[in-house]
Amino acid sequence: YLKAIQLVPEHVDAHMGLADLYMSLEDYDAAQALYEKVLEFNTTIIDAKLGLASISILTVEGEDLDEVREYLEQIISRDKELAKAHYLLGCIYEKRSETGLALAAYKLAAELLMEQQ
Repeated sequence: YLKAIQLVPEHVDAHMGLADLYMSLEDYDAAQALYEKVLEFNTTIIDAKLGLASISILTVEGEDLDEVREYLEQIISRDKELAKAHYLLGCIYEKRSETGLALAAYKLAAELLMEQQ
């Protein structure tokens, strides 16, 4: 990924791949910087937006999750078929001990995934 970025600095797929790698290594600061860079190149890349939401869910507590929830709801309002967005919304509800809402979001995410296969 680094070589691709070095050769083509605006290579979105390389930035996304490296960001996802950093996520798997739990280096959230590095991943966040790369997702933000991708959105500088193209503000419509949903996977980068969902990556930022994932980082927030993993690192933020309390009322700050309301902003992430609203962010995800905006994404979902534009594309109700995004299973990952519904899943992340479920993660927020679970983190806030809103079990019924979490289960509903997880169920919808699973149904959407099944439909897409």
